[in-house]
Amino acid sequence: MTKILTLTAALIIAFSSIANAECGTRGGPGLRGPDGKCQSWDRVQSVCGLDGSRCQRERVNPLFPKLDTTPSHKLMECAHGLRNDC
Repeated sequence: MTKILTLTAALIIAFSSIANAECGTRGGPGLRGPDGKCQSWDRVQSVCGLDGSRCQRERVNPLFPKLDTTPSHKLMECAHGLRNDC
């Protein structure tokens, strides 16, 4: 009985944390598109626009502190190593 309760509690905690995940928690740019989905680095420019105004920023990557003020096209270029000033 105790094992079942422990397993049930673990599953409830795991599922609730997955459901509440923010964009950017798995290494992405931290932008949620107008369709409600987290955007990948490859889709940032096409979905969010050059200035990122069509997407909502959620989680700032601590390794990239200027994320809030950086245009989305630069984010994509930095992620692909196309820029040296990141």
